Amino acid sequence: MSFFLINHTGKFNGMDVTTVKFPVSQNFADRPFQLIDPASNQNKAVLTFRGREHDPKALKRVDGIAVNKKAHMLWFLQTACWANNTHDVGKPVLQYVINYSDGSKTTFDQRVGIEIAEWWDPTNLPAAKVAWSGRNNKHSPIGIFVTAWENPFPEKMITNIDAIGGLDNAQVVLLAITAGMESGSTNAMKLISQWDMSQFANGQVNNIVPDAGAIQSKSQ
Repeated sequence: MSFFLINHTGKFNGMDVTTVKFPVSQNFADRPFQLIDPASNQNKAVLTFRGREHDPKALKRVDGIAVNKKAHMLWFLQTACWANNTHDVGKPVLQYVINYSDGSKTTFDQRVGIEIAEWWDPTNLPAAKVAWSGRNNKHSPIGIFVTAWENPFPEKMITNIDAIGGLDNAQVVLLAITAGMESGSTNAMKLISQWDMSQFANGQVNNIVPDAGAIQSKSQ
């Protein structure tokens, strides 16, 4: 991970960083995630959600991240910028909506200092762990978090997940999601989403995980 999150493209001062191969399959906080190599995907590898005052052209929300599985846990690989870890503690900056096959839903708010935090000078949080830390050409250390969510209805099938940003000033960057069952279950942890950003068209981003549907992006 020596060059990951330098500027989300695998570049440093405008130059490609080729010292190591980009780690597509990687464990973070003892959980497996599948990342997108930006060099093979038109320099696109993450979903960036706008803040109220930052990057208005970024995503407002993404609907329909396909799951179609039962899961006891979800793990979100994510980080935030423009989040004030002192004054903004407890403020929700993004909300995940977990939709079940029976039509019901539940929500999981990402609150500053609890589930997510500023990527500069990362520390473990009450509901998230620092999954990786490094540096870029602006600051050291920087980091990303793994945030765990325990499903209150593990007997229900999760159809998909919506992500709603722009709730406060902070921007949120979502890198990957992994779903898992309790130890000993016949259903092991499963990659549920991998986005092919090069195939963005008509407000839709393809999900290249087998049997997973596309996601819909909304900027308004």
